Amino acid sequence: SNAEYMGMIRLYKMFRSLLAFLASASAVFAFADQLDSADRSYRAAIGQHRFVDFGVSTNTLEQWQENVLMYIEMMRAVSGKADIIVFPEFGLTAPEVYQADSREGLLSYSINIPSFISGVNFCEQAESPTNWLLHRFSCAAREFSLVTAVNTNEVVPCDRSSDSLCPADSMCIYNTELVFDERGVLIAKYHKKHVWFGNMYDSPIFTELVTFNTSFGVEFGVFICNDIRFPHPKDDLVQRGIKHFVFSVSMDTPVLKYIMKTIFIRSFSLVADATVLSSNGLKDGAVYKKGLELHSQLVDVRYRTESRQVLVAQVPY
Repeated sequence: SNAEYMGMIRLYKMFRSLLAFLASASAVFAFADQLDSADRSYRAAIGQHRFVDFGVSTNTLEQWQENVLMYIEMMRAVSGKADIIVFPEFGLTAPEVYQADSREGLLSYSINIPSFISGVNFCEQAESPTNWLLHRFSCAAREFSLVTAVNTNEVVPCDRSSDSLCPADSMCIYNTELVFDERGVLIAKYHKKHVWFGNMYDSPIFTELVTFNTSFGVEFGVFICNDIRFPHPKDDLVQRGIKHFVFSVSMDTPVLKYIMKTIFIRSFSLVADATVLSSNGLKDGAVYKKGLELHSQLVDVRYRTESRQVLVAQVPY
């Protein structure tokens, strides 16, 4: 909203004088940490993507599936080079849906996950019209041995006769982060608390505190984009001792991207002594440790007419 945008601008002006300090201090801390932890690290990949019309069909589902295949090509490209990959917010939803502020349009890019139970391996189930997205990411995570964090939309039916908070269309649409482990098992699901596009998305009644463990010995917390501006769930996770985070972002304008990167992500990473795996659109992803953007290698990917890059960073812990 305009009020939120202006609030970010004010924050930018307030913190501008601190940026040089953050840069110099974080560089010193991160360098020292790398020396201390050189023998303990994992490899993090950041998928860079924005939804694209490949021109192969006008069908919404087919366009959606083509973008999923683009993600899978990025996963293939870093197989053996990374242990975990994070994709951006809104990367699997056509931008015109948000431009139209259309809840009905958003439903066309939403899935239902009935009775979510951590530990389900959708790759071991037959693919169907209802589970195709879960099936394909589960199989890709297993094939390429990658812990995979992907942002999508989940629709949850509700009953207005018994639920006073149930929307008029009898369904809640949540901005959702899904995490699959390297076996293809769905190990985490998080619903964004502090939503953008409030006419389209619903906010969960309770703030969800979601974490997941990995085979390489690191426990991650999960929150999404605008959540970083608020203490919950971010600070709650830090208080529980979580030091590593997957963070899907969508900030398009140069000012908002700069504010997100410098004021919110870097400041949080430095103050909380945290590592943030941040994926934002086509060019603004990075891995941050103690406020410092870690060096990344670029892996080029091509699918049909589109080119993408995946960042891969060695992350000490």
